[in-house]
Amino acid sequence: MSEHDDSRENHRKNAVTVVKACWEHLLKNRETCLNGEDVDAIHDLRVSTRRLRAALDLFGTFCPVGDVPRAHSSIRSLTRGIGELRNLDEAILFFSRTPPGKGATGDMFAPLLLHLSDKREHEATKVRRLLKKLDTTRIEQTIDRLVTCLHEPDDGMRKDGAPTSIPAYFSGYGLHLYEDIYRHLPGALQLENAQYRHALRIAVKRWRYFLEIAAEIFKQDYEKTLELLKEYQQLLGNLNDLRVFGTLAGEVSLTPAASAMLDTMVGSLTADYLGKLAMMLDNHPIRYEFLM
Repeated sequence: MSEHDDSRENHRKNAVTVVKACWEHLLKNRETCLNGEDVDAIHDLRVSTRRLRAALDLFGTFCPVGDVPRAHSSIRSLTRGIGELRNLDEAILFFSRTPPGKGATGDMFAPLLLHLSDKREHEATKVRRLLKKLDTTRIEQTIDRLVTCLHEPDDGMRKDGAPTSIPAYFSGYGLHLYEDIYRHLPGALQLENAQYRHALRIAVKRWRYFLEIAAEIFKQDYEKTLELLKEYQQLLGNLNDLRVFGTLAGEVSLTPAASAMLDTMVGSLTADYLGKLAMMLDNHPIRYEFLM
């Protein structure tokens, strides 16, 4: 076997390892969540669903049409359900905090906190139902078929037109994801453009998961880039949370004092986060990186 063939086979083996690991992590976190309601476990499960979806997005093109989209749809429903639960947990923390010199916001937002707690209990029940309902057998079969497709370069279960070169495929896919980031950057710093920031956050997240997978397949070190992407993701996530908190607060009737307090808190934090985002874009822009 030539050096080129060796490298090609290693890429395939590493891709198989990544897909299997993503699935195993999801199963492990699902079991943990079924046995308890730890907030961190819920967060870990949400991340594992996203990583598996990223892997399915990447490698689904190697498989016959129909297999991967069905599994992806089931996992996406779980991600969304967990996301609602996570938003409520973060909102409860936010509205329970006491800003310095502002008095007890927990008392001021007591009716809202009661509403959020009731809603959280309802969402937790829905998430447990989703976890129990998840057809792990069918998804496991899809993962097995995907692994087979990755192992077979030219025939077998691979669909017509599937890439034969993983490096070339990754290079093109990575450029597409990176372009998404810069397509959403214009206007993201404008206060009124929350939709740009939301889209940018998703694009950054997808680029991060792509590089995490690429690092495993091509055995390259993306640590500095990944740390920077995590910072962007956190900052953009904070901005998105403020928008979500405002929506949740609109589900109950707040007193004029509580509404004013909320406006002040959200306005101050939004300005702070936007300032930090502007500084990051100036001092640490997201640069394209893909190594093999």
